[in-house]
Amino acid sequence: MPSLVRTHAMALLTAVVCAFIILPIASSAYLGDDLFNSAFRGLLAEHGTSFFETVWATTIGFFQSTARFMPALYVQLYGVHSVFPNLAAYKAYQVAIFAFDLVLFALFLRAIRLDAPLIAVSVLMVAATMQFHGHYDGYLGFSAMNGYLLALMLGSWLFFASYLRRSGWPQMAGALLLYLVAVLSYEMCYPLSAVHALIAVRLRGGASWRTAWPFLLISVAAFTAFGAARVAFPQQGDAVYALRLDPRWYLPTLINQTTASIPLAYLAFFHQKLFSAGTHFGGATPWWLLVSLGAAGGGAAFIALRSVSISVRELTIPAIIGGWIWFDPALLLSAIPRYQREVAPGFGYQFMVFGGFGAAIVFSCAIAALIALAKGRARIAAAAAGAAAFAIIIAASFETNERTLQNFERERAARINITAALNDGIVADVPPGARLVADTQEELMRRIAEIPKNSETLENPRMFVREQSGRSLQVRAMSENPSPLACGQATCLPAVRTYALRDVPFDVRDGYTVLGRLTKSVRMPDGTMHPLVTNIRIHLQGDRLARSAEDSGLAFAYRCGAGGDRTNHSLPLLIVPSAVRRGTIIEIKASCPVDLEATYIIKNR
Repeated sequence: MPSLVRTHAMALLTAVVCAFIILPIASSAYLGDDLFNSAFRGLLAEHGTSFFETVWATTIGFFQSTARFMPALYVQLYGVHSVFPNLAAYKAYQVAIFAFDLVLFALFLRAIRLDAPLIAVSVLMVAATMQFHGHYDGYLGFSAMNGYLLALMLGSWLFFASYLRRSGWPQMAGALLLYLVAVLSYEMCYPLSAVHALIAVRLRGGASWRTAWPFLLISVAAFTAFGAARVAFPQQGDAVYALRLDPRWYLPTLINQTTASIPLAYLAFFHQKLFSAGTHFGGATPWWLLVSLGAAGGGAAFIALRSVSISVRELTIPAIIGGWIWFDPALLLSAIPRYQREVAPGFGYQFMVFGGFGAAIVFSCAIAALIALAKGRARIAAAAAGAAAFAIIIAASFETNERTLQNFERERAARINITAALNDGIVADVPPGARLVADTQEELMRRIAEIPKNSETLENPRMFVREQSGRSLQVRAMSENPSPLACGQATCLPAVRTYALRDVPFDVRDGYTVLGRLTKSVRMPDGTMHPLVTNIRIHLQGDRLARSAEDSGLAFAYRCGAGGDRTNHSLPLLIVPSAVRRGTIIEIKASCPVDLEATYIIKNR
């Protein structure tokens, strides 16, 4: 195969593998902090403040309570959810930023003089390290902060490498600006000026590390400010971001965080959680797709490994650069008691994303060194063995990620369903200031009971309801209305004007939501409180319900009252299937107070 054809085939297959590994991010839910940060526009509307007022107030409040100063992070974090206000747009952004990071990563490796085959191996290795966890996942959540920080750092290193080749001050200014923004975003970036120094050594020789002095100076200033902030605002005892340097806690966390970036680490330690009873490996992805993806990864790796021609000596500095990027995120994180409790073997905190890019360089350099030692047929055999390993790892990583996403599919469906209902106006007739008690599978709304009633933060689902519906309501959990302490009787009347909402998602495309005016709550034999409602409104959406409406029609099934003598009723729904497909609201005139927990949408027989 001619050299140019091999190079194009290698690049194409590598791009295909990366696309298949990254694209599933688009089908993930709001996870971790994204659950509430995604309601940022609702917070602004509720408080009547501007974007930058809120960013600055949050920055100062967080600084005074935790001694952490990260203004650029909040601009990015809240900016993402302002520019990309819905789940689909936000997930498209996440895919785009990680694709951009891979392009920058390849350009960075080229800038430090690695050859094209080794760049391909490194990019494939990054794809192999991409492991989805779910909540507190650097790939799926955190406003794509890891992708943003990677872009800043890779951009800074690229500008600096360009400066070293051309001695142009615009390139130095660009490198400094991007690094300064990164430092003002997260402490993890403080030590990464060492990479600038290593780039200088790689491109100009040992003594040239001094050309990185502006970056090293920024690091020194940042660490000095960090220490001063800890003196001004002490973090002691059980403080969330106190430091605990006890080796008995620090070293295990350091090891767990760094090793979590090794390919298939999550699968190795959490296979029982991923593949519980009734599921099996390979059940989340069609076999032909796994085989095709493995073949693409193995083919790209085989072409690249056969063509690697860099000497072992030339790999030293790139391997050190990769090692520093790999270990850097764990250095400070491992001293935080919170992460010392949460990080476990195979399960790192969100910055294992950063670690994965560094680990990819280290592993790729190690593989290239081994390949360089082989000659003739031994080299072909070594390349074939490496390609087979890549094929297995890429396919297994894809299957693991798909299984992780499937485990959060219900959360995604619940968020989409209730968002559609609020967008389409299911609470449009609820007066401002009224109470909305919710029974929903949506993760943020399920946490209502954990939030103080007077909370004015993003964690309060009131901000989510305000953003999606435009209504300012008191939002509480169904179990809290009335609270067990306030009402120990069999029947309890609502203290204020109250509406009850029940959300029933079928899948990410179908579901219904029922809302009614609460008349009273009745305690059931099992101890749960069932709300009785009138003035009922139903939101229906999705292809599945639309097809049922076309075939046999739909009906609203409900029960009057509560207790052993409840009566079943059914009302046909006069709806247009096309309206159901895009989402529609229907008002129900029931003949009695309806038990909201016993309402269903059924086929009209």
